[in-house]
Amino acid sequence: MDTKRIIASLLIVATPIIAVTGCSEKKEPEQIIKGYKDSQVYSDNNENDKENFSKYIYDKGAEKKFAKSKDYEKVTAENKEDITGFFDDFQEWASISTFQDNYDITSDTVTEGDYFCIVDSDLNNDNIGQRKSRTVYRQYTLYLYDTESNTLYYINHDIT
Repeated sequence: MDTKRIIASLLIVATPIIAVTGCSEKKEPEQIIKGYKDSQVYSDNNENDKENFSKYIYDKGAEKKFAKSKDYEKVTAENKEDITGFFDDFQEWASISTFQDNYDITSDTVTEGDYFCIVDSDLNNDNIGQRKSRTVYRQYTLYLYDTESNTLYYINHDIT
């Protein structure tokens, strides 16, 4: 068999394999529950900081999926302040990000009955002198499903 036929045979065999592996989709985190009808993904990767923000829009009735999920908890009066703290911190970063015009969530969006999932977080309480203790948010990943708008919000912040 000459060299051209060997190369042609290899290309015939390799092309479908390359096509299948080259077109594989990026796997989404398990916290993004399947069934959303639209998504918007934003990223602001600076040299030292990294902020990501996404919205996943669901049809009415998706709340049942979040209620059944092992990853999500319901927002209650007891945990609401902690959760809104993440969004208040992220709001400051979003206001100087490349996606500032698309970031539309505020701490008022977080209401009792919504669902949230904190994947990881690195928080420190800062007590300098006689000042009131405040939380310093260094790194976190948080998902919030807003039951009123049927929207899953994802925020990721990392200044470590």
